[in-house]
Amino acid sequence: MALSAVLYGFLSPDFGPTLESVAALLGILAGLSVVIATFELPKKFVQTRVLRDRGRLQVQPLTIFVAIACVFVSRLADFQPGYLYGLVAGWAFAAPLGMRDEGKAAAWTAVWMLVVALGAWIALPFVETTFADQPLVLTALAAGLATIFVGGLEGLLFELVPLRFLRGQALMAWRRGLWAVLFLAAGFAFAHILLTTTSGYLGSTRVTPLASAVVLFVSFGIASVLFWGYFRFRSPRELPAASL
Repeated sequence: MALSAVLYGFLSPDFGPTLESVAALLGILAGLSVVIATFELPKKFVQTRVLRDRGRLQVQPLTIFVAIACVFVSRLADFQPGYLYGLVAGWAFAAPLGMRDEGKAAAWTAVWMLVVALGAWIALPFVETTFADQPLVLTALAAGLATIFVGGLEGLLFELVPLRFLRGQALMAWRRGLWAVLFLAAGFAFAHILLTTTSGYLGSTRVTPLASAVVLFVSFGIASVLFWGYFRFRSPRELPAASL
């Protein structure tokens, strides 16, 4: 978690050995913790209630190298705010839920993440006004709320894509209409708030040249599809026969 927060910080060219950066780092760390908990706890609750399976926390340490590569390429190309892929941790369970319960868990996760992300966005102006005379506190709180809002909303939008390894497939299989409403809500908030040039959350081609933005977008997209395709279509490894 700490390494992930540091990598998020290094997406900004202003991040360095300063008190402001330390405050931002603490805020990012807290924000990441909230986002991960919001994504994982609804599924854990349903799994425990239905199957009495408490699960266990499963950390994915090797994905940190993917995140490092993303930050390196983003900074090398001077692309702001930059790309950052990498799964930190999640809950693993012994038995899968049925389609109905899996869909319900995905729906609760989507609703809860929307509420938390939009709540962070609404709270941000009040925090900026309240703590205007305490710059370090303001930096930490603003970084935390921005991480919750941006990370939560982006993560939710992609999680609702109906692919078999994402929550969107289970939700779509259970209630197609509900999936459409939640997906459109997440997409509208993402486009209206994050992608508008006046929001200040994402960079624009006035900072990064359009050609560089397009090249990076296409390159990261191709790399993502190839990464998925390798694990989707590779032949399973044959295990050696056990000797008696």
